[in-house]
Amino acid sequence: MSTTIYHHVVITAGISLFAATNVYGKLARDQELFRFDRSNPLPLEHETEEEARLRWADFCRNADPALAKAKPEHISAEFSLLNVLEKQKRLGKNPQVTLIVTNTLGGRGSAEFIARLLRITFGAEVRTKIIDDLDVNQPTMLLRSLGQFMQIVAQELDGKDPSFTCFAPVGGYKVMTSLGYLAGAYMGFPTAYLHEDNQILHEVPAVPIQIEYNELAKFAPLLRKAQRTSLEWDQMSFAEQTYVNQHPYLFYRLETLVALSAFGIFIAGRPEYAMLFNTQVYASKAVEKEFQGSDREFLCGQVRELLKKLDNAEAYWGELCHELTFEKLKGQDLVSHLYKGASKGTLVFRAAYRYDQDSDALFLNRIWTNHGVYEREASRSSGLRAADQPEAWCDLSRDIWDR
Repeated sequence: MSTTIYHHVVITAGISLFAATNVYGKLARDQELFRFDRSNPLPLEHETEEEARLRWADFCRNADPALAKAKPEHISAEFSLLNVLEKQKRLGKNPQVTLIVTNTLGGRGSAEFIARLLRITFGAEVRTKIIDDLDVNQPTMLLRSLGQFMQIVAQELDGKDPSFTCFAPVGGYKVMTSLGYLAGAYMGFPTAYLHEDNQILHEVPAVPIQIEYNELAKFAPLLRKAQRTSLEWDQMSFAEQTYVNQHPYLFYRLETLVALSAFGIFIAGRPEYAMLFNTQVYASKAVEKEFQGSDREFLCGQVRELLKKLDNAEAYWGELCHELTFEKLKGQDLVSHLYKGASKGTLVFRAAYRYDQDSDALFLNRIWTNHGVYEREASRSSGLRAADQPEAWCDLSRDIWDR
């Protein structure tokens, strides 16, 4: 048997706490805290989810945690995992535990109580990471949620040593076990699996997973488009269709539509592929020169912030279209917008930019770091007109995304 001592434990948590055969699941039924669909807790009739959540929070504060020690095999999959590790003398002192849970009444409610039990019973330091609920009725949203789940798994394992970290996708939807294994294996971590009936812990070694950068780079524009929206199969070129067919692990096809698969979304979020999947950034020669100065880190951060706000443009309309505040610019034929970024003492960030959604590319024609100069030049539409656009653009993508 392995003598590895685990100081970090990353778990996908489910709702087995609420199973009728488990101690607290039985108590929840006896006290009529919820209606139940098998192990899934639901609000009582004529009750809101918030009311159910508050009643459960009160139960969590007052329930006797000693019951967990008395019947450790009948608490939850997550509790059983740490109990088995402790019995095998493989659980470090005050282990750091991460619970990855879905944003549901059952998922969050279970994690809330399990976290308390783990702190009291094992002296664990517990963090909870929430992922969007997996709505099987909306395939696109489902893929994004699953991709987000894989990214969270990778983030929690990143920088940790497999020799001292136990990764166990023991709870949650069944698909989370499969995709959790992929994400863990990609990061070089074996997967622990607990057989709850006989409390035996199995460990599945990580299969090496490597995606060639150049293989992705061949069709980077296609991958970026599929990342943002679903594509019509009939409108794709023959070469693109061939690429999709040859890389089924990266794409999901539903009838005539093509999008990135959950694994594709996971790969898109990995920093080693940021240059391929992130928005491409181009600049005029004048702007490129600004990025070679001492304020480079500030400027790169501000461009990344601009791109974040473009993802939620309605919420940041005033900052993304700051030209609307200039009376002299009203009614003029402008091809670029003005962006109002941060102010850092005397240093500011303002930009004349254009975003091309079809190619997912940002074009920076002018930037200003002095507010007075910005006010004077922007009011004269400098950098905003078609005549101000350069004939050739410099690629700044590597400057922006390489960190």
